[in-house]
Amino acid sequence: MSTLFSHLRRGFGENIRFALLAVRAHKLRAFLTVLGIVVGVATVIAMVSIVTGFNNNMVRNFQSFGATLVQFQKFEARFGPGHRDESERNRKDLTYDDALALKASVPEMRAVSPERYLWNTDVHVRYRDAETTTPVVVGATPDYSMANNHFVGYGRFFTDNDIERATTVTVIGEDVRKALFGGEDPLNKWLSFNGTQYMVVGVFDIKGKMFGRSNDNFVAIPTPSTSQPFPTAPTRSRRSWRRGELSCAPAGMWPSTSRMTSRSSRRTR
Repeated sequence: MSTLFSHLRRGFGENIRFALLAVRAHKLRAFLTVLGIVVGVATVIAMVSIVTGFNNNMVRNFQSFGATLVQFQKFEARFGPGHRDESERNRKDLTYDDALALKASVPEMRAVSPERYLWNTDVHVRYRDAETTTPVVVGATPDYSMANNHFVGYGRFFTDNDIERATTVTVIGEDVRKALFGGEDPLNKWLSFNGTQYMVVGVFDIKGKMFGRSNDNFVAIPTPSTSQPFPTAPTRSRRSWRRGELSCAPAGMWPSTSRMTSRSSRRTR
């Protein structure tokens, strides 16, 4: 047994000595070999990290909606432009009264949020000399925050009185706050919203990006007061269909293609 271990020890030593001689004799080849191994391992680790990070980000984004979220809209959800089927166009429009009826008839619903998204519309939001033209604009009701898990970080959200009186108040996202106010406190400041003055009453929590699009470049105003800066805002546009986010409106008052978001107090089966 001792003889066997002696031979193994001698053979291992010879292999080490031969390898060191080869490295000294071919320094460039040895360097390139080591470099290739390092680059290959680093590439595999980087790819695994990217895929894992992307997967975790997607899971977090979808988990943020919660398990009790239900959305209703007239048209089928879709990605990309295209022709709408005649049967879809012939469906009845969702109205504000539908939202009220849903909330009244289903006590398990903690929040029902009719929403008017204004796509493909010129938006000019100004504060003094600062201006932004890129925010997503939504007409919302007090239930919006709970239904969409999109809460105010500081300040307040809309009240029933804001909806009844169509008050000109607004809640802005963090991107809009930075673009217009910088380090200044935006609360109780007045914005020019396509020529209509709106007072900032709140700032949304920071939500970050999803699918490469910022969820903080956002402006919410009470749904009834959207008719002031956007009296003829289009909703039946190619961009509206591509985004799959449509407006919600009382019949005869605003464009009637619609989306409703509701959140129940328990999981649905």
